[in-house]
Amino acid sequence: MNRLSPHRRIYRAATWFSLLVTASFSHAQSAKPVSTPLVPPTTEVKLVASPKAPTAKAARYRGQVDTLGMAFVVPANTVFGRSGLLIAGEPGKQLLVQVKNELSLKWDRELMTDANGRAELKFRTEGRAYILVRAVKGNAPYVATFFVHDELPIHKRFEKPFVSKDEFAQRVAAGTAVAHTPAPRLKPTTNALDTPITHQPSPKPPQTSPTPATPPTPTPPSDATGTPVVLWLIAGLLAVLVVFVGIFLLKGKKSS
Repeated sequence: MNRLSPHRRIYRAATWFSLLVTASFSHAQSAKPVSTPLVPPTTEVKLVASPKAPTAKAARYRGQVDTLGMAFVVPANTVFGRSGLLIAGEPGKQLLVQVKNELSLKWDRELMTDANGRAELKFRTEGRAYILVRAVKGNAPYVATFFVHDELPIHKRFEKPFVSKDEFAQRVAAGTAVAHTPAPRLKPTTNALDTPITHQPSPKPPQTSPTPATPPTPTPPSDATGTPVVLWLIAGLLAVLVVFVGIFLLKGKKSS
């Protein structure tokens, strides 16, 4: 009957132990219930032209929400276009309205419905807006109305910074052109601070004969290479360790 060497026994025991630990850990992980975070349902807001406001688009949604809520995604707009929302609920059943930009990490605005069940907010944003409507307690009905106005023509409210030569000549002839007048140059003035300062060289230090440097003291060879007694102790310990390793290997070969 072939007997296993001590090395193989230790290797086999370590292998079985690692397999048992891995199996128990995987079983414990699989037994844990996987919790899926709750995400509120999301609705893409479809804006349509408003007959009452030719420069705006609107959309209206109605339904019922719980504490998880209903999320709305309003199409992209610019800071030059006004946006707004009107939430109408049932009096006595408060609704929480949260608004943020699509790049914001937290809610930018939060408001509650008043005693009449109404909440109104006007805002400007660059890009899409996310709006979450949810009940504070239980279930509550809601009617959400969204308004998005067209971008205001800000550039048309200011005078053009540059004009053509012909237009400028017409303005000069009409006397409405504003000619650029360079700023007058200031004449130099003389005061006490303008008096030139004569540089006075600093006196040179007296020259002295250099002092010869002291040569360094040589280090004894015994200090540079270490103490001989310590080296002998290290060599003796290494020899004893080699002898023990050799004896252990010979016993392993004889037992196999």
